[in-house]
Order: sequence, then C-alpha cells, then structure tokens
Amino acid sequence: MGRRVRDFLRTIPNGGTSAAMLDRLEELLAGAELLMARQEAGLVERLAATRMRNRVRRELNGTLLRALVASGVVAAEDTPGLVAQFRVPGVRVRSQTFVIAARRMLARATGRARRT
Repeated sequence: MGRRVRDFLRTIPNGGTSAAMLDRLEELLAGAELLMARQEAGLVERLAATRMRNRVRRELNGTLLRALVASGVVAAEDTPGLVAQFRVPGVRVRSQTFVIAARRMLARATGRARRT
C-alpha cells in the first residue's frame, strides 16, 4: 500500500507534497522491504532447521537407539532391571526431552552414568 501511495504522489506534479515527505516515505518503504526480506529468510532457516532436526531424530530413533536398546536387552540377561533403563523415548516427546533421554541411554551403555 505504501508503494501505491508513493507512486501516486510521484504522478501528481507538485500536488502539495514536499520532496522531503516523499523521500521519507521512500526511506520507510526501503526499511520495510528490508524487514520483510529478513523475516522471510528467518522463516526459511526455521523450516530448514526443523527438517534437519526431524531427519536426525528419525535416524536416531530408527537405527541407533534401537541398536542400543537391543544391546541393553542382551546385557540385562546378566543384570536384571537393566531393560527399564534402555527404552526408546516416545514419538511425541519434545525434542529436548528426546535428546536428554538418548544421552542418558548412551551414558548408561558406555558406563559413564552417574551412580545415584
């Protein structure tokens, strides 16, 4: 809409608008266009990050964590109760919760878990 106003003001010869007002309008429009470009870039980055996070989560959940759980089941033959410590996080848990659960499972599997 601002562009249309600017274009309209340009077509009116000395229609009561000063050159300073027209310059200020053009500055505001340039700033608005810059902000729109930054917003669009941010949305594109967010979409790319979401896709990457989902891909990593699918890979972790589909292969790596399942193998870790299988190892936990084998180890549980010698240590009862170990199976409960190696459970794949649910599909609907938040990403941060998923990462924390995966790190805990890895720490337990490698013997780096804190004994509490």
